[in-house]
Amino acid sequence: MPEVLLAVSDIEGNYEALGRFLVGNGVVGEDLHWTFGRGHLVFVGDIVDRGEQVTETLWLIHRLQFEARRAGGAVHFVLGNHEVMIAGGDTRYVHERYLYTTHSMGLDYEELFGPDTEFGRWFRRSPSVLRIGELLFVHGGLSPTFLERRPPLHRVNEAIAFSVGRPRESLDPELEWLLSSDGPLWYRGYHRESERPRPEVLARLLAAYDARHVVVGHTVVPEVKFVDADRAVIGIDVAWKEAGSEEGLRIEGGQLFAVDARGERRPLGPVGGR
Repeated sequence: MPEVLLAVSDIEGNYEALGRFLVGNGVVGEDLHWTFGRGHLVFVGDIVDRGEQVTETLWLIHRLQFEARRAGGAVHFVLGNHEVMIAGGDTRYVHERYLYTTHSMGLDYEELFGPDTEFGRWFRRSPSVLRIGELLFVHGGLSPTFLERRPPLHRVNEAIAFSVGRPRESLDPELEWLLSSDGPLWYRGYHRESERPRPEVLARLLAAYDARHVVVGHTVVPEVKFVDADRAVIGIDVAWKEAGSEEGLRIEGGQLFAVDARGERRPLGPVGGR
């Protein structure tokens, strides 16, 4: 676990809002270059779709990965369902400017994310589940199916990365469920009372992967917060398209904080606290 970590999700092409947030939290300077030292920055999926500055946002994150590494820090990019969707040709949520531009170039939009493009190669080497310290970062969540099958996380990441731009049937039949509603990109059960795993199931699931918390995006929450009474799951998708709603999760000194675009902190408690 680094000394300080900041996590955000579901930016969806809101480049200017992301820039303000990163400046306000000391991650970058006004010129948008890395100033976070050995800190870690985690993007928990869905950087693409809906917004009209998707490519700007992706190139910013891509560059910050190199700058952070040179400074001894790290930028982690966790795949979301929308990254996999667009690489597979599902353009339902793509902003019209991108469809118009690629059509004018004689291209299909997904060709921008093919295996021979920089974005395509980047997506195909990015994880779907990331463990840092005692926290798991995953776009949708880890369903009870993970407890039943207990796949090694490296196998999960390899399988989903292999599936990018390919039909679901290309996966090993035993791993097809990873792309279903029980898979890490799509699961929403933490946020639905009727589907939420029982506390003992969630505790066993976390123990199976040596973690204390799961940090998820994918499902909108009004603010960065624990979504369960047992303080195991932290939701961080706060709908960045609404001005002033930007929030992220900061972990520093063993403490969890919700932070806004000005860097103001709201304590959530200690890591592992119940």
